[in-house]
Amino acid sequence: MVVLLFTFVTSLIRSDFSDPDLEFLCIQIQNPKTKPFLLSNWYRPPNSPIELSDKFEVLLGKIEAENIESNILGDINCNMLVSSPTNETRHFIELCASYKYTQLIKEPTRVTSSSQSLIDLFLTNEPDKFVTSGVSHIGCSDHSLIYVSRKLTCPRSFPQID
Repeated sequence: MVVLLFTFVTSLIRSDFSDPDLEFLCIQIQNPKTKPFLLSNWYRPPNSPIELSDKFEVLLGKIEAENIESNILGDINCNMLVSSPTNETRHFIELCASYKYTQLIKEPTRVTSSSQSLIDLFLTNEPDKFVTSGVSHIGCSDHSLIYVSRKLTCPRSFPQID
């Protein structure tokens, strides 16, 4: 479960970064007097074919070519908590590393009576722009709420001289 809380002035759906096979949605957000950034959501179904990772890699390449801050969140279904990851998870981790994405969520996002997993992720190519991240176990779903707080920049005003 994901809740986004922020205010912004302009947004634009980036259909050039969309792929219907991926269930990937990308929005460009621009606050006044700041550089734009991308906020994307991706749902990767469990046991997806490897071709889905190839399509995701193509999208990461397009985003990298734009040289823009990119943030990707969603239910990726790759458990980042296990000590010996599956081939799919290992491939995903290598893919993120090669495109310089950092995963900010560090605790389980899906907890059952018999297991804990970290499958709801927040990936960013500019981790220094975030001050906090975490998980809130709210109990209305088998997935917990993930959150991040992004640094804000305030436009500087001119000094007043009396």
